[in-house]
Parts: sequence; C-alpha cells; structure tokens
Amino acid sequence: MKTAIVYSSKYGTTKSCAALLENSLSDSVTLINIEESPNTTIDLATFDTVIIGGAIHMGKISKKLNQFCQDNLQDLLTKQVAIYLCCGFSEEYANYLQENFPKTLLTKATITAHFGGEAKLDSMSLLDKLIVKAALKNRPEALHLIHENITGFSQYLNYTSSQLIK
Repeated sequence: MKTAIVYSSKYGTTKSCAALLENSLSDSVTLINIEESPNTTIDLATFDTVIIGGAIHMGKISKKLNQFCQDNLQDLLTKQVAIYLCCGFSEEYANYLQENFPKTLLTKATITAHFGGEAKLDSMSLLDKLIVKAALKNRPEALHLIHENITGFSQYLNYTSSQLIK
C-alpha cells in the first residue's frame, strides 16, 4: 500500500506532524509539501491513501491546500482519505473542518483528527506573533501537540490499511 501525506506548513508544526505520521505508518509514505509544489495538481494515481494535513491561520487552511482539495476532489473521492489539522483551539476543530473542506471530501474521509498546535514565535512574522499572543492571552495552555491523537490516527490508518489488503 502507498500513502501520500499532502500538507501545508507555514512554520513547521504541520510538517513535524507529517514526519511523525511517516515514521509510524506501516505503508510506504511519500511526503508532499504543497507549498513547495509548482502547482496544486498532483498525480494521485499511484497512491491508495491520501492524508491531507493543514494548519489553521485566522480560521483558514492555506490557499494552496484548499486549491489542492478543489483541483483533485474527484481523484480524492476514489482513495482512502484522512485529514488532520494543527490548531490551538480544539473546540473550533469541527467548524474548521466544515469551513475549509468540501462536504463530499469530509463524508469520504476515513478519519479526521485535531493534532493541537505550537507557536514557533522565533520563526513568525511580527504580525503573526502579535496575532498569536493576542489570541492566546488568557489561554497559554492551548498550544501543544496532542501526541495521543497523532498515535491514534496512525494506528487507525495502519489497521484500515491492513484490512484493505485482505
């Protein structure tokens, strides 16, 4: 089985999560940073599973990741699809999914998960630092990766992949 992890990472958290998944999945995994791709159309024909990973900034996933989902929707609907989000406000997770992904893709998704978030302030622009600090003023505990969600996500995908082989 072959898996593509297509992700968008502005400051590195979503990329770190993609690497954690790559190391914990039993399938052959290819990492694709959509921000480094020349266009948003990727040949998905060789992949059985496509994991889509994105970070939430100001309530939205990146434009390139959104465009990837739109451009490849018909191909994605023929694959096992999983979606993870990195964001600091877990109570908004369901809304972020609904607002950022096509309904048909969410319905098709085998699993979706919230992996938490991090604020890598040293790599952020001044504006982003101010926004993050203001958003987390009364909630500094909101930003941390939820490793048990990442583990559960990969275990579920390993299980479903093993069932597809039978």
